[in-house]
Formats: sequence, C-alpha cells, structure tokens
Amino acid sequence: DSHEGSDDDSLQEDFEEELQDTVNKVRTVSTEPSVLFLFATDIHRYSSEATAETFISMRNTMKRFAEIEKCDYVIVNGDVIEGNLPKAESLEQGMITTSDMIAVGVPYYCVAGNHDTNRYPNSEYIFTIQEPYSAILGANRDAVFNPATNGTDYYFDVPMSNIRFLCINAVNGITLSYNIKQETVDWINNNNILDTTKTVILCMHLSPIEEHTYKNCKSDRNNIFKPLLNAFIANGGNLIMLTGHAHVDGVFVDPYTEITFLCQKCHAMDITDSHYEYMEANAIDGIQNYRS
Repeated sequence: DSHEGSDDDSLQEDFEEELQDTVNKVRTVSTEPSVLFLFATDIHRYSSEATAETFISMRNTMKRFAEIEKCDYVIVNGDVIEGNLPKAESLEQGMITTSDMIAVGVPYYCVAGNHDTNRYPNSEYIFTIQEPYSAILGANRDAVFNPATNGTDYYFDVPMSNIRFLCINAVNGITLSYNIKQETVDWINNNNILDTTKTVILCMHLSPIEEHTYKNCKSDRNNIFKPLLNAFIANGGNLIMLTGHAHVDGVFVDPYTEITFLCQKCHAMDITDSHYEYMEANAIDGIQNYRS
C-alpha cells in the first residue's frame, strides 16, 4: 500500500491507542466463553483521499491487533465504499476492499449498506442486492445463509460457546429503500435462528428502531421485525445489536441493548458546524450530544 511506511504515523497511533484502551477494558470484565472481534462501520472508502488514508491505518491496526490479541473476527456493518461511480468501478472497489480486509488474517464478515448498493437511481450505476454482496462478502466462510434472500441474510456460531452472530440485510434490493423482507422473518422463525439459549449479536446497517437513527430512515416499515426481537427478549433471549448508518456514537438500553457507531468517514473529515447542524436536524434526541 502507498501509505505503508509513511513518516506520518499520527493516525496509526490514534487508532492503536483507542483500540488498546478498549481491549484492556474488555479484558478486565470478560468471562469465558467469550469472543473478541474487531468492528467498524460506514468506512466510505474512496470517498476522499482522507478516507482512503484512514482505511489503510485502520486495516493495518486491525491486522496487528488481530495477531497480538488473538481476535476471532472482523465485522463491518456496511457502507464499505462510497458507491457513487459506475457499477463496474464500484464493484471493483468493493472487491479490493474485501481483499484488504481478508488480509487482516481472521474471518471477515460484512453486511451491505445503502452506499454499497450505489445510491444513484441510474441504470449505469444501480445494483441488485446480490451484486454488492458478491463483491463485499467475497471469500467463502462458515456461515448459514438464507436462500430466500439470495444469501444476503446469514448467521454463524462461535465455536465452543453459546454466541451467535446474526447478520441481516436492511437494504431492499434495486429500489434502494430500507425494508426488512418477510422472507427474512420467515427464515428466522422457521429455523429457530433467534434461539433463546444463545446470546445473539445482531449486525445491521440500519437500526429497526426508528428512534435510534435518522428520522427519515426506517428499516422495519412493515413492523414485522421488531415483534420478532421483542418475543426473543420476552422469552429470555439475550440480544446485543450493532448498527451504523447514523454516523454517530450512541448506546441504547431500551427496548434492548443497541450500540451505534461513528462512521470512519467522519473520523477522516474535518467536521464543520454546518455538517453538525444537518445531523442535529435529522437525528434523534437521544444522540444529540455527539459534538462532545
């Protein structure tokens, strides 16, 4: 990579300091069996020179930490690329990024975001949902896929534990709308995927809880997914949800634990007041304090 070996190590040092602090805190409270995984969301690689540079720093740091701390997985919650180029170019960017993430050296899992399907309604640009998944998911892995959604929903279990990762697609194909499909709900119900004997880590680009994301975004428009999660909790299930899209850091405990993360794009930008004003105008009251 062109940035490897650069004299400017400030970004690398920032990443490593933050990650090491987090890992140290996790180690003090973790019990066995446990899983240690690296997580990122909303990378928007290639949206600018800055995001391209911070991606390299992030990937290199992940690689070192995966080796030192014996991490189990790398998970990215969508918007891997910017998705603003003709289809062939964007798909190539997705495949390059997949190769870079696989090079971290531990199993790599990803869900698609709205930018990964290209965000411009133009026949030259538009994707079907299967196309970005073929680019982003890349290598084969030990996961169980939903055939009714062409493999865009899947889960995998952590060996020797009761921990299950469930990765759900919230981007509804060629229309680019957010909407969890009935086929997804049926697959979960019919196969007992929300098994109450397991701790389920649910990974989605966009939260199904409208109050936890931008006001104009809904991933559960038909209100078919939230009742499934509510029933899981009511029956004793343990759920942790990881989301992105909103480009803010936030933690919610109601109706269940959800953590949403600041995007890699914002880490790479000099955020302006006008950008914050837009976010404050469109985001929810619960995560209004991200200036601090």
